[in-house]
Amino acid sequence: MNTANLQLQGLYAVLAELLATLQAKGLLDIEETDGLLRRAEQTAGDDAEQRSELSLAEFEAVLFPIRILMEANRAAERDERLGFSELARTVGQMKPPRPGIRSSAEGYALAVETERERDA
Repeated sequence: MNTANLQLQGLYAVLAELLATLQAKGLLDIEETDGLLRRAEQTAGDDAEQRSELSLAEFEAVLFPIRILMEANRAAERDERLGFSELARTVGQMKPPRPGIRSSAEGYALAVETERERDA
């Protein structure tokens, strides 16, 4: 695995612990944390959506770190501490369609079309 990916895994773990610590100290509650992560996801998604050169996989990669932290926040609400692999698996299973796409079939069709255009 790429060393940078491993470094990012450590960074996500630190950020998740930081958010949990802020919650434990009463500086943020779970709803506030969820709200700030949702706003970050929306902002990053809007920005990525404007960049038409991004593939569907690249678009999802932009949102992945935010979604990891969102899932860690949900786990903290259940008093669970999940490792990176389990968080990543959950995020992958819950991946919503690209903004502006109404169904997974449409998302798939767009992804296929985009990849064909890139290969042409």
